Amino acid sequence: MNNNLRSIHPEYINTSNQKLLQLKEELFNNLSCCTLCPNNCKVNRLSGKVGKCKAPIKTTIASYSVHNGEEPPISGTKGSGTIFFSFCTLSCIYCQNYPISQLHNGNEVNDKELAEIMIKLQEKGCHNINLVTPTQFLPFILSSIIIAKEMGLKIPIVYNSSGWENVDIVKIIKYFIDVYLPDSRYINDDIAIEFSKAYDYSEINKYALLEMKKNQPKNIFDKDGNILKGLIIRVLILPHYAEDVVEILKNIKDKLGVDTYISLMSQYHPCYKALDDNKLNRKITEEEHENVQSSLIKLGFKNGWTQDYE
Repeated sequence: MNNNLRSIHPEYINTSNQKLLQLKEELFNNLSCCTLCPNNCKVNRLSGKVGKCKAPIKTTIASYSVHNGEEPPISGTKGSGTIFFSFCTLSCIYCQNYPISQLHNGNEVNDKELAEIMIKLQEKGCHNINLVTPTQFLPFILSSIIIAKEMGLKIPIVYNSSGWENVDIVKIIKYFIDVYLPDSRYINDDIAIEFSKAYDYSEINKYALLEMKKNQPKNIFDKDGNILKGLIIRVLILPHYAEDVVEILKNIKDKLGVDTYISLMSQYHPCYKALDDNKLNRKITEEEHENVQSSLIKLGFKNGWTQDYE
């Protein structure tokens, strides 16, 4: 694997855009001592070694489709062009996408093939390209974005992640990402380690969200209400941890303000290893749902969406 970006599909890259090329090269060079995520494994992925995420050197995707189940300004009326990447930087025992994230189902694609998928989704009328769990393959994904833009990609790029991101990487991707769709999952680091093997989650998440907000300080929508630029933070309610979610919301209010767009999610159901965990082996209760939802209102958040209790 050659880590010189200019040798990768040169016929598709606009070499006059030196800024993008420089940033891409930084990420490719990172692969020789990988710190793309907060695991900071520092393994040489270019030589075939893998870190905690187990991701190979080649981009692996599980699926791509027109997705109508995202937040209203992301799915819109024509759907979000969603690409699910295999593997994950976290190891969540309750992951609903565990066949992809933890069992690593998927198929390898090269940069040009991924770019062609983006174009195909745009041609289907999607409002955006939605990159789901992309961190472990960032250098290649961003290379594909450059290629896709040369091929006519014009719709916004959505960065859909766990929110456990190295802030230095978030600084780099600001030139490629239009919409950030991160999670804010934990306020208690012991719980983050127990459920996701995510060390220092709360602190890392705080700085990642602040940088994402700095990258896209204002949510901008088109005339039909579809998001073009901005930040939407997803907050998942876990059973037994409704009070933690309230603290997460307080933290977001203090750091980013009540104008922040919140997507409060009550869709949790036990699966994967959570089925055998006495804390996570049930759905949330109606009381937990109402507690968090009422707190969201009391805290004064003005923008966002909540899922109905089921």
